[in-house]
Amino acid sequence: VMVRATQSLAPSAMAARNLLGAYDAGHQRAAKEGGKGMGGALSANEWALTADKPQLSEAARTLAAHADRVMLGFCADSAHAGVDALKCWVEALGLPRGTLHGMDASGVPLDMSTFGSVYIKYNSWSAGSNNPPGSAMLSGYSGDFRGVYFSPDLSDESFHQFGVLPLDLFGSETDAAAKPSATPSAASAVSTPAVPRQNQSGLAVLAEKLAGEAVSELTLDLQKMGASLRLVSATPDGTVTVAYGGPARLKAGIDVALRSSKLAAVKDVVFASSD
Repeated sequence: VMVRATQSLAPSAMAARNLLGAYDAGHQRAAKEGGKGMGGALSANEWALTADKPQLSEAARTLAAHADRVMLGFCADSAHAGVDALKCWVEALGLPRGTLHGMDASGVPLDMSTFGSVYIKYNSWSAGSNNPPGSAMLSGYSGDFRGVYFSPDLSDESFHQFGVLPLDLFGSETDAAAKPSATPSAASAVSTPAVPRQNQSGLAVLAEKLAGEAVSELTLDLQKMGASLRLVSATPDGTVTVAYGGPARLKAGIDVALRSSKLAAVKDVVFASSD
């Protein structure tokens, strides 16, 4: 948790924040001590199976009810598993449903059966005319973590990110697949229009500027943990390359933090060795 300011939270929200914070700390400890998989992800995934789901689900509901905005990051084995978890979480937390991008090409649905592991970034706020409140972006994911990063914007004006929570945290309570959606969230994505060549250089400069600001937001806290992070490059299509030096276990959190940034539209994070 990276603190920016301190304001009061309701007692129920404070209790929920503390419970999820304890889970987050335990998950990180399991990854560090177990060491199996990329960044200890496989060890952390095994540890998460022992979680008290009723307590965690109630805490997540409480914080979502007190949040101005909720960001979710789903790490799943397949598009099908990721989208099913997205539906369950959105319904259980009472969040808006928008457009799901990344599962079609110019309006033609893609065959996702062999796509592989996915990362789905959800934002309860609007991010433009093609991204109404509750829209999400599906992209490929090469990491080993499986679960959900939960980031509520609370009145204490701190950055909160709890994870990696179980994908099926609400699976036993919500059968979203059996309930038809009245919105395009379960349908195909809206394809990104082509950018005129003469505008490419300007967009590239803007992409680097916004990505640089997003990286800068993380730098101070990483330095306190003995790590370093520097922007190498950023492209208009959302690929950000960073030079990172520090514990491997922090990479997953950096990846999600950059993808969830309010400052830049990041779809993919590439790590390079820090000089």
